[in-house]
Amino acid sequence: MPPQNEQRKKHLADAAIDVLAREGGHGLTHRTVDKEAGVPTGTTSNYFRTRDALWSAVAHRVAERHWEIIGTIEGFPEKMATPIEASEAISLMLTGLEEEGRIFNLAMLELNLEAIRRPGLRPTLHELNELVTKQMGINHRLQQLPDDRETLDLIGIFLRGLQLSMLMPWTLGQAYDPAKLIERAYGAMLASAPPPQSG
Repeated sequence: MPPQNEQRKKHLADAAIDVLAREGGHGLTHRTVDKEAGVPTGTTSNYFRTRDALWSAVAHRVAERHWEIIGTIEGFPEKMATPIEASEAISLMLTGLEEEGRIFNLAMLELNLEAIRRPGLRPTLHELNELVTKQMGINHRLQQLPDDRETLDLIGIFLRGLQLSMLMPWTLGQAYDPAKLIERAYGAMLASAPPPQSG
């Protein structure tokens, strides 16, 4: 079997993310990805033989794109070291990247829902969550902010809830400045947390 074209593979995974964001998990098939990517019928199944393999490719590509988007935030990760700066950066990722950000956030939510039914997706998503949490802990320690795991997880839970709210078609979340919401919630969670660990 000839080696696969890695650029074509990435292109197909990106097309799959677009399909997932627009049509949800039920619409993610080899044929719909072929159409979205503008490639001959059967191309996607040549790269990802099963639907599980296609979902796995989406999960890995979403994780890659998370860090690509983060990398566009000026001054990252130093900019994430204080609550105010973190609120601005996270707000940009949630709402300030226009259509690209909306597609990514929708796909991420669909992927997490699908992981409830497809255990094979969980290791990739767990690894991404652990890396994000680890980076948050590093940022907190730089500024001598609380860095215990419970506080870091609580912030992550809030941000995932806000991510969902900002995508809703009604005004929940959309009626507020997300940076201000993040700053307020971030401050409250840090104020109630145990002091940072020394050393």
